[in-house]
Amino acid sequence: MKRNYILYLEDISERIQKIARYIEGMEFDDFKRDEKNGQFLYQRD
Repeated sequence: MKRNYILYLEDISERIQKIARYIEGMEFDDFKRDEKNGQFLYQRD
């Protein structure tokens, strides 16, 4: 059974919100410097 595209869009929106909360107040250079940040962005729930 195919998954409804709305569910994919909801997943994307939810992930964007999590990322926004995670990086809030973080400077870009600090983000780049810490390897775990990239791992956070690519992990699946």
